Amino acid sequence: MVLGILLLLIFYSQPILILGFFGYIFISFVIGNQFAIYSDVTVPELRGTVNALSGIMLNIGGITENVIVSAFVQNNFLSLSITLILVMWLVGSFSWIIPYFYYLEESELRRLTILTREKDLRVQVV
Repeated sequence: MVLGILLLLIFYSQPILILGFFGYIFISFVIGNQFAIYSDVTVPELRGTVNALSGIMLNIGGITENVIVSAFVQNNFLSLSITLILVMWLVGSFSWIIPYFYYLEESELRRLTILTREKDLRVQVV
């Protein structure tokens, strides 16, 4: 995702169309991983809530970007607005470092929780 954002920054700094297209391609790679991480580290009861909150955040981010761009376009600051949005994307993309450190621990905790629930169900059945 960082590579895609950097390519988009280069595209809007220098009008080279192909770099912008590559940027859009790389940004889309992260979406599938996002839902996979959510499903690996959350218990089944909370999975829908986590995915819903993620969707809300994505929609609010899209609305905020459109408001910023339209406000700057109205004042003839198009390049500044696009640069600001790309910098915000770049900063946001570094939040993917957090799962790098906590993913294994959270995944193991979820696995132990599922095993405990499975044992409890077996005890209740017998």
